[in-house]
Amino acid sequence: MSPSPEVWDLDPDWPTCAAAVEPACPGIRASGFDRCLTHLTTAEFETVLDRLEPGADLDLRGTTLDSDVLERLLTALTADNERGARIGFLHGTRTRFTGTAWFARVRFEGTAGFVGARFEGTARFDDAHFARHAGFTSARFARDAGFDDAHFGGTARFAAARFAGHAWFDDVRFEGTARFDDAHFARHAEFVRAHFAGNTQFACARFAGYAGFAGAHFQAAGQLGPLSAAEVVLDGAVFCRRMVVEAAAHRVSCDGARFEEGMALRLRHTQVSFQNVTLGGPSSIQGNPHAFPTILGAEGTPPEEDPSRAADQPEPEPGAGTYPDTEDLPVLLSVRETDLSEMLLIDVDLRWCRFAGAHHLDLLRIEGRSPFDRPPTGWHAGWAWPPVWRWTRRSVLAEEHHWRHDQRKSRGWRHGHDQRKARGWHSSSPGQDAVAAVGPVRLAALYRSLRKSLEDSKDQAGAGDFYYGEMEARRHSGPVRDRVVLSAYWLLSGYGQRVLRPLVALAALVGVITVLLVGWGLPDSPPPQQITGTLPVAEQQVTLAVRDASPTLPPAAQRWNWNRAGKAAQIAMSSVVFRDGGQKLTPAGTWTIMAGRFLGPALLLLAILAIRARVKR
Repeated sequence: MSPSPEVWDLDPDWPTCAAAVEPACPGIRASGFDRCLTHLTTAEFETVLDRLEPGADLDLRGTTLDSDVLERLLTALTADNERGARIGFLHGTRTRFTGTAWFARVRFEGTAGFVGARFEGTARFDDAHFARHAGFTSARFARDAGFDDAHFGGTARFAAARFAGHAWFDDVRFEGTARFDDAHFARHAEFVRAHFAGNTQFACARFAGYAGFAGAHFQAAGQLGPLSAAEVVLDGAVFCRRMVVEAAAHRVSCDGARFEEGMALRLRHTQVSFQNVTLGGPSSIQGNPHAFPTILGAEGTPPEEDPSRAADQPEPEPGAGTYPDTEDLPVLLSVRETDLSEMLLIDVDLRWCRFAGAHHLDLLRIEGRSPFDRPPTGWHAGWAWPPVWRWTRRSVLAEEHHWRHDQRKSRGWRHGHDQRKARGWHSSSPGQDAVAAVGPVRLAALYRSLRKSLEDSKDQAGAGDFYYGEMEARRHSGPVRDRVVLSAYWLLSGYGQRVLRPLVALAALVGVITVLLVGWGLPDSPPPQQITGTLPVAEQQVTLAVRDASPTLPPAAQRWNWNRAGKAAQIAMSSVVFRDGGQKLTPAGTWTIMAGRFLGPALLLLAILAIRARVKR
């Protein structure tokens, strides 16, 4: 938090200028005079310059300097054979620079204190060398500030500093602790290829534009944030120790980053690109369900509630699944070419994530509110003719949306190129927005790996959805004979994952058997016994033969009645559980019952397996 009270609100603790001006000048008196450098006469100022030599201390506390005065001071502190001035201890508390503050290539051999300084023009510290501590606490930069190639040998304090323009810290080397607590960057801030040898502290830092750490090197363990920004770019950054990154941002890009001892990303309202990342230890990406309590916006409100925040969480496109209370979840966009063997995802929106190309996907752990996408439905796709097939409700990957979009029946499925534009993503890596085609064979492998991951996490219901997706991909990619078998498996039971389908099929089977029995399998009333033989003559023995008459069907007009239908239904239902009612049937009826005795138990078994798949622990 900002120091309280502010540095410039305190009474000066140095002898102030005695010049008769209103308001009173807070500048420190120049050595040997009762006035500050600004209010000295020309001759007096020349006297001060003559006393200066390279490496001398410079006390500018409370003094107002323009560009000309500053340039003459630095010239006096520059040796003939050196590129820039050399200053011993610089006391710049509450110093005011009205013009360009040009400190490029200046070497500060002692502590450089710019606490509470005001830079009303451009401030340039390019290639400056701070041999010891540098203090810019509560400094105000009204325009751009450049520290490119600067070297901080000790602690660099920018706590509570305010940058109204762009801030450049490209190729800066921080040998000690770099403190940017509560710093506020009204525009972009770049730390490209910066080297942080000590701890980094960006707690409560706020970036109205993007915070660029591309190619930065973090040598010590630490924590980056919690901070707020429009975009945080960590592309190609190297973290030698375990790092915790906390951010409430519109976008976070970690493409090509290397976390040598693992990391933890704790994010909110964020779209995350995590491609080609190297993880050297256990790592996690976690959504923060509550606003970071230490981050305050420009008006004292959390940045996610700030009215200036862009609407980076649009409504799902037609056909996409909807989930309640997911607005705060970070949206993972891609994990391509990343080894996920030690990755844990907690409360992460995976509806737009592309898993194709990831390594060890079967070892990925997913916990908490981490929804995947859903297939389109007839309702979301509209009422155009012909009507849209109402796809089964299940978890699907973004790759299936892209693959289905290119099929003949593609209404409602999203296309990959349109997805990124709709989400407002602008890649900082060349070629990142290109969406590679994923065919059914590769899609089946993705589902198989993720299914194993969920099975290992005891999420049988989620694993069942991915098994369904795997079989769907195989049904569209295998040989014809396999497609026929898988199509029947899909139609009758949803690959053993849908309870209703085998029950409906069983009911349909009973109905078909009933119709067949009524029409061709159930004979008329039991036929009478027939006795054939010869009459007895005298005392001779007579042989009689008794035989049943063949079952016959009633006339067609008499077959279809409720009595026969009821009896046929009882026989049909008995047949699916291997019960034999002893009813005499026609040959066609006998074959019909035999088919029912085979198919009925099979459908019952499929229903039991589907129930087991949903309730298995």
